[in-house]
Amino acid sequence: MKKITFLVAALCATMFANATTIAEVIAAGEALDNGKQTTEYYEVTGEVVYFKASTSYGNADMVIKDATGVLYCWRTLDVDGAKFTAEDAVAVGSTVTVNGQVKRWDNLNISSMYADYNNKIEMTYGKLVATPSAIRDVEAMADVYARDGRIYAEEGAHIYTVTGLDVTRQNGQLNGIYVVKAGNKVAKVVVR
Repeated sequence: MKKITFLVAALCATMFANATTIAEVIAAGEALDNGKQTTEYYEVTGEVVYFKASTSYGNADMVIKDATGVLYCWRTLDVDGAKFTAEDAVAVGSTVTVNGQVKRWDNLNISSMYADYNNKIEMTYGKLVATPSAIRDVEAMADVYARDGRIYAEEGAHIYTVTGLDVTRQNGQLNGIYVVKAGNKVAKVVVR
């Protein structure tokens, strides 16, 4: 059991990095060879200075900044890995947190999008962890109830613990407080 616990802890440590500054993300990218990316995921918070989503692909290009630097985030997905449905889904000037891998491109040039970006590091295929719109665009879900360890809601709804773990497959064996989410509709449900 100790060996398995150690292995899982070591694996998680190599996959997820702590929240960091943009300068630290750029330093991690500069240590890479051209065209290579980190195995670790970095989480960084910054103010959006450029944002444009592709409604065809559902991802976005954005540039964020903090007190330590500026970072280009390429093909970023919305919260929970959802696709963006509007080109202006995140407002310039808002604060976002992005989680993704870091890549070095020696020929990176995004001057047509953001003229002041002059480094060769990008966060690639990330996803938003938090945005102002993540709360603003939520509707209450109607007709949700619980009985005998099961939550009844609209088709396609997912059930999460309060810590964010998806327990939809365990529906029928639930006990406690859960968040039910379908699209942008949510409800909090107590199951006894």
